[in-house]
Amino acid sequence: MTSPVHSVAQPDPVQIMFALLNGHLVEQALHVVAVLGIADRLAGGPLTAAELAADIGVNAPALYRLLRTLASIGVFVRSADDHFGLTPLGDTLRHDSPNSLRDRAVFYGSPEMWPVWGNLLHSVRTGRSACEHRHGMPFYQFLIENPNVGTPFNRYMSNTSAQHNAAILDAYDFSRIATLVDIGGGHGGTLAAILGASPGLHGVLFDLPEVVEKASHLDAPDIAARSRREGGDMEQGVPAGADAYLLKWVLMDRPDDRAVRLLRHCRTAMTAGGRVLVVEIGMPDDDQPSLGRVMDLQMMLLFGGGRIRTETEFQALFAEAGLAITAVHSTRSPNVIIEGRAIVPE
Repeated sequence: MTSPVHSVAQPDPVQIMFALLNGHLVEQALHVVAVLGIADRLAGGPLTAAELAADIGVNAPALYRLLRTLASIGVFVRSADDHFGLTPLGDTLRHDSPNSLRDRAVFYGSPEMWPVWGNLLHSVRTGRSACEHRHGMPFYQFLIENPNVGTPFNRYMSNTSAQHNAAILDAYDFSRIATLVDIGGGHGGTLAAILGASPGLHGVLFDLPEVVEKASHLDAPDIAARSRREGGDMEQGVPAGADAYLLKWVLMDRPDDRAVRLLRHCRTAMTAGGRVLVVEIGMPDDDQPSLGRVMDLQMMLLFGGGRIRTETEFQALFAEAGLAITAVHSTRSPNVIIEGRAIVPE
């Protein structure tokens, strides 16, 4: 007797595309609940939409419809009596969650940034920054002049850096270094973490003067005794005399020519036998989904020539700057650590 053949239902491409095209609505929904602090208010236990609406001053039926939609994709959970509670996914929208993405949701969905993402066609046609096209100024200048956007962006970047620091420390032994210069190190969170893990290490935080003066991460007595802050413009040069230079999420903002110039600054400034450590999100060579691919589009939208690079592309940058890649260290985060040393003429 022949066994019946059971056909396996194939995904409907129309439904898949329909879901993809609704992605903008999901991001805006997440932005709204992040701005309203819904996840923080649900940290104490489930509430109804009416209770939440009365607390934060919004329309209760509209809030109910928003929460119901997000419950359908696992951000919240809805009980039979219409109380909404947090899921592990929704917990990432709390401001004090160890893995908080609340500030990312506030930044990405903001009315000021929304038109930037909507100008992707401009970037594809021209290769230029959609942010400059929309707002008439470079991205970082726009953040300075619009603190309502810049503040959540800076918090998001600080939170992301803190979340990645442990993975970087696990993947690389910084104790072999005498003096480390953290170029574009912001408020010093990464440098402080590295100094805390390597008691014999000295560090220099190098960024714009108005940035390093706010580097509260370096205020702890032990860290302060082994670190200093130096303000300046990395495009013009970097502090000399260290045996290691860290560039974390710096080259991705820049086109190839500016990335090479910055690497050359490091090569010129380092002591004999020194090294450059580039921490970046890696771009895989295959076509599997990855954070690197989405971030690559974001770099194009914000900076025009900025990009997420493959290892082969980094090899070309390093070589043009007079450096050779000596090791690539994977981490348990989206980042890789690319180590390079000066090419010594024979």
